[in-house]
Amino acid sequence: MRIFASLLAFLLAAPAQGALNTGAAFLKLDPSARSAALGSAYTAMAGGADSMFFNPAGLAGLGRRELTAGHAEWLAGTKFDALAYGQPMSWGSLGVSAMRLSVGSLDARTADRRAAGSFEAADAMYAVSAAKTFAPATFGASLKYLKSEIGPYAAQTVAVDLGARKEVPGRPLSLGLAVRNLGKGLKFLDQEDPLPMMLSAGASYRLAGVLGFAFDVRHEP
Repeated sequence: MRIFASLLAFLLAAPAQGALNTGAAFLKLDPSARSAALGSAYTAMAGGADSMFFNPAGLAGLGRRELTAGHAEWLAGTKFDALAYGQPMSWGSLGVSAMRLSVGSLDARTADRRAAGSFEAADAMYAVSAAKTFAPATFGASLKYLKSEIGPYAAQTVAVDLGARKEVPGRPLSLGLAVRNLGKGLKFLDQEDPLPMMLSAGASYRLAGVLGFAFDVRHEP
């Protein structure tokens, strides 16, 4: 438990950034139907490739290769896609994931409000994740490449997710900690917006059969 206490202290001591002016806000979207059904309380969950989106340490719970995909269409031609693939390795688990939010054609206007054709906008994330068990817990990390496009302009950066997960001996209880989107913000022209860094701590308790409880506490500094 001292490992978890140290990681929690690190998360709480992380530098604060303005959550009201973050870039890459699409990273806050829930990319998995399974996690959405749990209200995104997924920090302590494990065993699915989609755990990479919330806590890369959960990837260590994979027992076999797994592929998950999701697609949603919203108003004004907005589309959201997510893909995750993970597989056990001899040393631990490895996975790749991607998310993309695209907006349909938008009307462009000049400074004096005259029509100036149209443009498109899209945000994308591509990541590689790895997880391994180091007694008494599992640890994971994701390296993410982020790109945002608005018409002819584009911004890109890299970010890191870190996580830990522990099974409580003798009890059907799991604990998890994660910090997501650690990295430099996205910069368009002369304006840079910080990434939506998220700190989370969670617990999951398995009842008989497929029933269980999941609980998350989340903070966006």
